[in-house]
Amino acid sequence: HPCETSALAGALEAGEKGLITPILVGPAGKIADIARSANLTLGATEIVDVPHSHASAAKAVELVREGRAELLSAMVDAMDRIEAAVRQSVDDGEPNAIDLWNRTGGIERYNRRRRYWRAHFDEFAVALL
Repeated sequence: HPCETSALAGALEAGEKGLITPILVGPAGKIADIARSANLTLGATEIVDVPHSHASAAKAVELVREGRAELLSAMVDAMDRIEAAVRQSVDDGEPNAIDLWNRTGGIERYNRRRRYWRAHFDEFAVALL
């Protein structure tokens, strides 16, 4: 959870720049204390109050599964688009793409990535929220 100054500052700065809409998951009082001591403004930032890090992790995964945390969805979409572009280049007969495809494991490479992603999705969710 964002109970460390640099983590909180990073989330708030990314929100101010319009890169994300931060959802802070952790002990609300502790988050507010850290913001105050670091002269950070929480403003209207959503804070989901949970008592400790284990609860934060569970709540973060829940938010992702509810579709409220979009970063992981964007990452999945980006990976799918990259794979589609590579496959299109291979299907079009682009020699460099075919060479790269063959040297890096072809479709099995993308299948491995999908299996890994599914197996570790909850860990990514916790790390990113």
